[in-house]
Amino acid sequence: VFVLVEQITKCQESAFPVFYLLKNLGEKMRCCEMSARDRKKLLKLVWGQLSGLEGNIDEYMECAVVWLEFICLDPSNLKDLDVVLDDVIKHLLPARTFEACYPALEKILSILLSCQDEVTDLFTLTKFLPFLDLFQKESVKVDACKTVLSAFRT
Repeated sequence: VFVLVEQITKCQESAFPVFYLLKNLGEKMRCCEMSARDRKKLLKLVWGQLSGLEGNIDEYMECAVVWLEFICLDPSNLKDLDVVLDDVIKHLLPARTFEACYPALEKILSILLSCQDEVTDLFTLTKFLPFLDLFQKESVKVDACKTVLSAFRT
């Protein structure tokens, strides 16, 4: 699989866009058994590519959602969750594109809340509250906060 990631990075955009290949790889890898060490190595390779994706923010967010689900296969992997949240924030803040990405941000929030046995663990992440700050539209922010609060009840 590591060779496959290297081949994807060398792929010419004309045949298949890199984001599409990385997204599909992530969807398939969610179903694979891997050691924690291999999972971390794969994530490092892939996220290096995803982090560098420029251009279409929707394509980046599609990939980010899929690979976040991959990270959540190991709920104790809080450090990588923090790295991903930081990268999402960095992609969305400069151009203030977060408003167009509310559905993807809501999906990310849902994934984060569902993968943690203890919701309070999310508040130990340095980037969780800045991530919540991306929900700027009042009605969306209220819904996001309700989602977080309802996770405490379950």
